[in-house]
Amino acid sequence: MLLSCSSLFFVGCPIASSSFSKIKLGNSKSVILFNGSTFCNWEKTEFADPGNVYFAEDKYVLEKGHNLTGITWNGPLFRLNYEISLQAMLIDGYDFFCGLTFPVGQDYCTLIVGGWGGSVVGLSNIDNHDASSNETLRYMHFKKGIWYDIQIQVTPKRIQAWINHQSVIDIDIRNRELSVKFSVEKSKPLGIATWQTTGAVRNIIMEKIQ
Repeated sequence: MLLSCSSLFFVGCPIASSSFSKIKLGNSKSVILFNGSTFCNWEKTEFADPGNVYFAEDKYVLEKGHNLTGITWNGPLFRLNYEISLQAMLIDGYDFFCGLTFPVGQDYCTLIVGGWGGSVVGLSNIDNHDASSNETLRYMHFKKGIWYDIQIQVTPKRIQAWINHQSVIDIDIRNRELSVKFSVEKSKPLGIATWQTTGAVRNIIMEKIQ
């Protein structure tokens, strides 16, 4: 199911809300993945028995499903030397409220925020080990109803991530095997998912970096 917008701003979505805040890091081109009013180039991900996905006020809401609920981007995107920034909120549930699947060249990886009972942050998969069992694993406490600033940067050498401007991941990916778990294959090439949890996202931007 494609929920599309009628026109494009630059190579992403039109800015249609005064509440939209563009997070700019350096002199780079941007793909606007959130416009504050429509789903633009996002599709509801075809997971088995997902929850509802809808737009409310200034955010996309992904309701709790049997397992996964998500949205997948079908527009233009960068594959290396880029940064994604967004805001995510845990509304209800006790597992990840932001599973961000993203390209790394021709490979893919997923940033998990709040997984495995609500506290795991990490990358799935590194050398076939998911976020709960590789060196990117860390534990954080997330509160319901709070917006968290999430940023991830992808270069040929490294994947780095920040939550509320605090570094949470910094890994050298040279000579490492990157992949996603089979359950989120449908999130590729770029998608956001929740697991048995209701979450919300907004202000999603992809920036080209030098």
